[in-house]
Amino acid sequence: MVEIAGRTVTYGQFYDEMLRWVEYLRDLGIEPRQRIASFLPASIDSQLLWLAASCLGAYEVNVNPELRGEMLRHVLTDSDAVRCFARPDNAAVIKGSGIDMEVTVVPRGASFVSNWPATPLDQLPSPSDVSCVIYTSGTTGPSKGAVIRWAQFSAFSVAHHERGSGPTTPCMHRCPCSM
Repeated sequence: MVEIAGRTVTYGQFYDEMLRWVEYLRDLGIEPRQRIASFLPASIDSQLLWLAASCLGAYEVNVNPELRGEMLRHVLTDSDAVRCFARPDNAAVIKGSGIDMEVTVVPRGASFVSNWPATPLDQLPSPSDVSCVIYTSGTTGPSKGAVIRWAQFSAFSVAHHERGSGPTTPCMHRCPCSM
């Protein structure tokens, strides 16, 4: 079972829903090497979006949902994302910030991709493929995007786990699913 932010699914349900997200992203026209922004809080939906994008060869840009104003505009503009995924309240923040970007509203609760097929994947990402793009905090200047490959992410997750950390240890919002 996977539980994040009050929503619980089995690993089988999680995998099937991720496959549905892959088809949903394909229908939106998301292509390999395109960047999509996730302005979602830590949630099962944010995990599904990240993994589905990676399975398509697209790059998920994880945007802190607390960002506002110039910092938000900088990250979304600098990332060159073609679309942003956000909860309804944060979709309004993006639209109100003057950024010209397609925004997909991801409602809370049950899956909104249930009408898409769970088509099996032909191939999984390789260790050298991009896992995601994470922006720095910007304490010494404008935030910079750091490209994280699957091999790096895997090594980080293993090291984090071996040090006795667990799902409740604050780290990256993705680590609990990888443990």
